[in-house]
Amino acid sequence: MSEFSEIPFEVLLDEYGPMVYLLAYHITGSHHAAEDVYQETFLRVFKYGHSFSQEGNLRGWIYKIALHEAWRWRKKYSREVSLDESLWGQMEEAKRESFAKEIERRLEKAIQKLGEKKKAVFVLRTYHELSLEEIAQILDLSLSHVKVLLFRARQEISKALEEFLE
Repeated sequence: MSEFSEIPFEVLLDEYGPMVYLLAYHITGSHHAAEDVYQETFLRVFKYGHSFSQEGNLRGWIYKIALHEAWRWRKKYSREVSLDESLWGQMEEAKRESFAKEIERRLEKAIQKLGEKKKAVFVLRTYHELSLEEIAQILDLSLSHVKVLLFRARQEISKALEEFLE
């Protein structure tokens, strides 16, 4: 019997749902998209749970599914997202008054400009506090490649924020 089959689905949702939603939001940049990705992720977890082996890392397996679903969503809706984000961004910018919120917005914008893998590495490390080894396993990359991607992502984000702060 696998680890997955011994866990009630509600427990999976309670334990892993918030991390899936946050990952989806950070990858897609949209709450609406994050909800779609969340649903698709847990549909796949439920559908393919029987294929999960006890030797595997359940959290890593769910992260991997969520990441692939977020990428799939971005590829499918990238044109619509950029239009929605542009309109939303214009409306929200008019409301923003504090310097901290402006930095936060620019940080999110910089994250959204990162390439797929750089963004995934940065989000998983920064927001989800996964180890570099876990990230390498989830993305099927070498540890050294993950380190390079994280370094480059941080460089790109720092450069984007420096331009604003100058």
